[in-house]
Amino acid sequence: MSYDHAASEKLYQETMSQLTTTSAAAEKSFEDQSSANWDNEMKQHRIKYHASHAVEKLIKKYDADMIEKHTELTDLQKVYTEEHAELTELESSSFL
Repeated sequence: MSYDHAASEKLYQETMSQLTTTSAAAEKSFEDQSSANWDNEMKQHRIKYHASHAVEKLIKKYDADMIEKHTELTDLQKVYTEEHAELTELESSSFL
């Protein structure tokens, strides 16, 4: 058996050509997928940010509403206490 250098060289060149093509295709696929993943990640980030911002606004509104309701309740309790004291005084003075 003799060594055929030309055939080995041709096989080597064909193999290198296939590997180069496969490598280039894999690199392009990786870049395309990376770009698509980045775009998707940014879209999800924006959705999450807007949802988080909306929840924060609702919490702040709820807190403001509760502070207002607490103030109203305190004022009503004060009025009730004053009027109850006045009623008690009127009831005790009219029975005497």
